[in-house]
Amino acid sequence: MTKTIRARTMDKASPMNLVLDVEVLFDEEAKVWVADCETLCIVTEANTYESVTQQVRDLVPEMIKENNIDLGSQKIYLNFQHLDESAIA
Repeated sequence: MTKTIRARTMDKASPMNLVLDVEVLFDEEAKVWVADCETLCIVTEANTYESVTQQVRDLVPEMIKENNIDLGSQKIYLNFQHLDESAIA
């Protein structure tokens, strides 16, 4: 049985949008989730995945202002990428 993946209704990579990549991983040693957005110089951590992604969302407007980024009419999209450092046998 095959599943059809719904097509995107909007191209988020268009010139009218700013897509920011955010890498998220779980730090086994510290037992926290860490998020890193190199474009905006954001690094933050939290106890849950949901909390760390929300922290990034909360920090983005402040960091856009701090980095003097002129968005014009662009919309911002966050592309959260969960990095798993598990070994696959």
